[in-house]
Amino acid sequence: MAPTTPRPHHALGAAWSALVPPQVAPVIAVVGLVSLSTATLGPVFPIYLASLGLTAATIGLISSTFFVALAVGEGSWGWLGQRLGLRRSLVLGGALSGLAVLALAGTQNVAAIYVLAALRGIAFSAIFPASRSHVALAAAPQRRAATIALLGLAMAGSQGLGALLGGFVAEAWGFRAVFAASAALAGVATVVTLALPGLASGEGRRSPGGPEAPGATAPARLPWGPLALQGAAAACFFVALGTSGTFLPVLANTVQGLGPGQVGLIFTASGLLAMLLTIPLGHLADRLGRERAMALGLLASGGSMAALAFAVGFWPLLASSALGRLSHALFSPAGTARLSEIVPRQRLTAAMGLYGLGEDLGVIAGPAVGGLVWGPLGHRWTFLMAALASGAGLCLIPLLARRRGPHQQAVPPAGHP
Repeated sequence: MAPTTPRPHHALGAAWSALVPPQVAPVIAVVGLVSLSTATLGPVFPIYLASLGLTAATIGLISSTFFVALAVGEGSWGWLGQRLGLRRSLVLGGALSGLAVLALAGTQNVAAIYVLAALRGIAFSAIFPASRSHVALAAAPQRRAATIALLGLAMAGSQGLGALLGGFVAEAWGFRAVFAASAALAGVATVVTLALPGLASGEGRRSPGGPEAPGATAPARLPWGPLALQGAAAACFFVALGTSGTFLPVLANTVQGLGPGQVGLIFTASGLLAMLLTIPLGHLADRLGRERAMALGLLASGGSMAALAFAVGFWPLLASSALGRLSHALFSPAGTARLSEIVPRQRLTAAMGLYGLGEDLGVIAGPAVGGLVWGPLGHRWTFLMAALASGAGLCLIPLLARRRGPHQQAVPPAGHP
């Protein structure tokens, strides 16, 4: 009897199971909900601060305060996450984020806004180290970047939907309603985290097959040199994210006169495009190799910032923003996958926190330096500064290819022996 051909839906199911291990799906769902809560307030918050009469420099410093707290929190949660476990980290991140947003809705005092922005950053950072390490350890080595990209998919979709929701809620019911919606979504994320089965309390299990980072047979030490170099490249890349997240709403609304709904639509449409292409870009990162994918992401990020410097009107702003979102969908999965290959599994959550610290330093530098540049030199130099930072990160990529640590070798690109 001739062998039967596998049915298409069986093949599709097998491919999906290989890409999304069962222990990964609940984590992606919760990360998406917490991100949706944060994104609902995201692009509306700078507009709200401008409505209070604050200057661009002050708005940039408040955004930097959030990201400084995010950086400090992410480094700390990396160590705490190894002790608290995944579920507790996610619960604390969701619950504290919601409380901070509720408090922000009740004050217009600038000093209080600084403090609450810091608390919100510390709370939001709790979800990243544990969730990243959990997904990286569960993913098959040859599909690791594509599986990690699912986290980016959840965040891109949530950020796009949240930005649209926040913009239209602000226009319909005012800024206070946006704060209420953001806090409510954080509460839902917390309840879902408590209710979902399958959220492991520890580091998770590494998927069988493929090379291991040293740890099973070698002392569990962090490779500080390669980790610091990759963190520096990530900091350069994330300058663009901090700059666009803070100043794109100000550019679109205050400088070019677009409404909050249109600003939200820019974030939504670019986020949806990134969401649709996140999985293909993750597969591309697996095929190109980690360092090449990171380099391509840096090139796209720099191009996005240079385009924003000269974009005028809704459609040019949308196209420039979309390019930046696509660069993130390529750079971040490749960077996280690379980290899981050079760090011992016993230290991966801590390493994810330290790597997140590097990312957050770039996000901090974007609004902090951008706010200072905007006043005397204008918005164009603010975005061009971010493009130059991406170029600096690109210069570090050849060094990354040579600094994988004493025992690590790159996972061969997918499709190669």
